[in-house]
Amino acid sequence: LILLDSLLQEMKKNGVAPKDVKDVEDGGGGKSKLGSFIQTYVMVKLLGRKPKDPDAEPEPPKTWKERLTYVADNAKGDKDAPSYFGGHFRAYLAFDNGKEYHYKWLTVINIAVMYNLTFVIGRSIFWELDNLTPNGWFVLDYISDLIYLLDLFIRMHEGYLEQGLMVKEPKKLRKNYTKGQYFVVDMISIIPTDIAYLFFDKKCFEQVPCPVILRLNRVFRIDRMFEFFDKTETRTNFPNAFRIAKVVLYILILIHWNACFFFAISFAIGFETDGWVYQGSPNLVTQYVYSFYWSTLTLTTIGETPQPVQDIEYVFVTCDFLIGVLIFATIVGNIGSMITNMGAARAEFQNRMDSIKQYLVFRKVGGELENRVIKWFDYLWSNKQSMDEEKVLGMLPDKLKAEIAMHVHLETLKKVKIFQDCWWTLF
Repeated sequence: LILLDSLLQEMKKNGVAPKDVKDVEDGGGGKSKLGSFIQTYVMVKLLGRKPKDPDAEPEPPKTWKERLTYVADNAKGDKDAPSYFGGHFRAYLAFDNGKEYHYKWLTVINIAVMYNLTFVIGRSIFWELDNLTPNGWFVLDYISDLIYLLDLFIRMHEGYLEQGLMVKEPKKLRKNYTKGQYFVVDMISIIPTDIAYLFFDKKCFEQVPCPVILRLNRVFRIDRMFEFFDKTETRTNFPNAFRIAKVVLYILILIHWNACFFFAISFAIGFETDGWVYQGSPNLVTQYVYSFYWSTLTLTTIGETPQPVQDIEYVFVTCDFLIGVLIFATIVGNIGSMITNMGAARAEFQNRMDSIKQYLVFRKVGGELENRVIKWFDYLWSNKQSMDEEKVLGMLPDKLKAEIAMHVHLETLKKVKIFQDCWWTLF
């Protein structure tokens, strides 16, 4: 074990003799010399924690002002940290994008981006959808705008590393943000284009596009969705399954937008004017389902669609075929590689097992001994012991390696007599 190897090396340096292994009481219920040494070594050397001094004086009670003062994590131990609300709140106006609260905020902004990405284009093309619940759309639109404004404030104060240290000064953070690549698109995404509603009728009936198309600039915040997906992929325990789900979502969004374009072109040409345009009823569900079906067949090129008649129809279908060939070929290739990676560990283990079987056949080893070898491989796979732990943990620092080793082997080490006196104080 990493823990025991480090411990034995340190014992030799400090001259702790093997005879101290026995549990010697000092008469006052204290720990043996070895037990005290183990406790101090594990806490200071491996875990980086300061052991409690039994002779130290207790800390003085906090004053009422100290009890009513909240100190943020980024201001703890920093006397120069700015204070607000009469000194009752001390914190730097900086958001650490590695913290859990930042990931939760990305979840919120991702919902707002997905809403705009899906419903703005849908409502602008399918007027029945826009008229379905005008007050509900109004509330959702401006809730998403409020989230966008809060995200702009958070994003311009996101901390970044400079020479290994996180920059927490608000002026530097804002300056870094304005020079970054997302400043321009973020500004475009919050332009109040809704003001143009004053020049249009609020209700949209048999009109394409509807005035809600003015909110299409909200889609420019899509980079936040990509950031959320990247962080989720690193946090999930099933990264390959998440990658496949993410690709499927991209496909659905692409088909949705293409369905909206098909319905818009059909409206511009005129419904039922030829065999290519939309032929269905004025019902919203029928309109969207048929458009989505046509878009799926065209982009995936797996089914026959009506033959185009007019030039604009030929151009649109040709563009769809090119997009389908390029994008879906890439997507299918990625999904194939993901599925292959999901079974890579099993395939490698199976190859090793097949090599052993071939060796046994070559050496004419059979019967009971061969069955025992196969059962041993089954045991290794079922207990995940075929994994190379040194290779997996090789990139981690010694402190994290020690903590993982203690977590894995804690129950076993508790049974060792020399550890029984100190475990309860370590955690």
